[in-house]
Amino acid sequence: MTSSERFAAATYKSHAVDAYKNNPLIEALEQFETDELLAQYLERTNPRFDEQQREFPKTTRLQLISGLSRFAVALPRTQELARALINLLMEGYVGRSVPESKEFRTQTQEIFENQKQKQPLESLKARTIGAELSTALIGASGSGKSTALRLISQLYAPVYYHEESGAAQIPFLIFDLPHDGRSIHSLATAIIEEIDRLVPSGRYAEIYLSRTRKNANDRIYDAIRLVRFHCVGLLIVDESQNQKVVAKKPARGRKASPHEDTGLSPSIETPLISQLITTSNRLGVPLVLVGTNELHDVISGRFSQSRRACGHGIERWGFLKRSGDVRKPDEFEALVRKLWRYQWLREPVKFSDAWSNLFFELTQGNPDIIVKLFASAQRRALNSNLEGLTEELIRETFAAEFNSVHRPLQAVSTQNAEELVQFIDIAPANLRTGPGFAEAAKKLNVEKYENPSLTGAQPSAPRAKRPRSTAVEQTPTVPDGASTKRKKVVNLADALSAGQKADVEKRLRKSGGLASSHEEI
Repeated sequence: MTSSERFAAATYKSHAVDAYKNNPLIEALEQFETDELLAQYLERTNPRFDEQQREFPKTTRLQLISGLSRFAVALPRTQELARALINLLMEGYVGRSVPESKEFRTQTQEIFENQKQKQPLESLKARTIGAELSTALIGASGSGKSTALRLISQLYAPVYYHEESGAAQIPFLIFDLPHDGRSIHSLATAIIEEIDRLVPSGRYAEIYLSRTRKNANDRIYDAIRLVRFHCVGLLIVDESQNQKVVAKKPARGRKASPHEDTGLSPSIETPLISQLITTSNRLGVPLVLVGTNELHDVISGRFSQSRRACGHGIERWGFLKRSGDVRKPDEFEALVRKLWRYQWLREPVKFSDAWSNLFFELTQGNPDIIVKLFASAQRRALNSNLEGLTEELIRETFAAEFNSVHRPLQAVSTQNAEELVQFIDIAPANLRTGPGFAEAAKKLNVEKYENPSLTGAQPSAPRAKRPRSTAVEQTPTVPDGASTKRKKVVNLADALSAGQKADVEKRLRKSGGLASSHEEI
């Protein structure tokens, strides 16, 4: 492979750690000796702001506000994650060979022979270091995991070209786990597509993905060959909660486990976790699983998985914590204070405890909602010919544009188990394992799957048809003759999204106000 303008030319700097010395894959990478330098690099993609921009025309300022989608703060948790991933990256490269070396050619031939003989990936010789360098980042939805990964991946060039060996090195390979949650074929395809995006001159999608008849085993071998050839430093799998497990019923006479009592995912190894760990072990490439709190249920019940998911300086991520005093900021105040300077309104307001309390009340410290609310309020102000933020404007924006997150954020605020159980991706792990959460989950399952056709009750009379446009805003009612069990099924519609409610009500009207079975819900 020849050098390309898309690649950064590798230049080498001697490393202080003996194990890292004379390793071109390590010495080509920036070392970030100080926290200040690391923070500077993490925030370098933030939009540029100048007070003079407040005098720009309205349309220009609206465009500038859209740039807040790139806003991020190098919070302590972000810097700790960056350090942890950099250390994993360096350790994973210890002992790794580059293309054109004798060891690399030997390993390549072994992979080729195994694929030719249709041997499973597990038959390859394992590098034991890989198993010890697997970990997981688990956190609530919207807590900033994907944003942090984007920032950390930009610490290095996407691809480094090594002139002497001809290697095109990819430090971070970040891809989403397939949404089907089971297909190894889709997993391998996702890996190949991301490498093809980073190294378009390789034409890997054209070479490997056009052969639609390839089975999953062949495709995963194609993927791992590319991972090795491009000296991938870290396999980072986002949306790892997409993994699907098959529920196991307890054996006759055996008491259900706590996981089975909650109705959550049982603790068994999923096909994709198994394949990813095998890939990591066989190639010696560290693996990082990233996902919402649902990932906790996938990996927490087996010690072999739990062991891989802990350590390396990576903590669980929840919503931002606050001190309640802007003069002694915690994570929440630190983020909002930096965000606050990005006011493109001509009458900017000063950050204070009152503003801090308002934003925490509405967002509960969710970074994604904080930034979006701040941006949306400014857009609303400009579109209303206003030039300053007010509490009324913030609350009006939150009510009008963020209705879909009111219930989950209220559940976080009250820590109500019966409410949180309906929002698995944000329910804290310590609450998920508690008896209150288990009972709430069990109760929800009873209500969800109760079959109303068993009650024998009939609706008193069909309800008159109503315009479809008003369906979402109206609450389904139950005829007088309906039983309590029927009411539970109908009330489940209250927990559905706005888009589903209209469809539910349509079905309810067809059956005279009641669903005929749980499948209709």
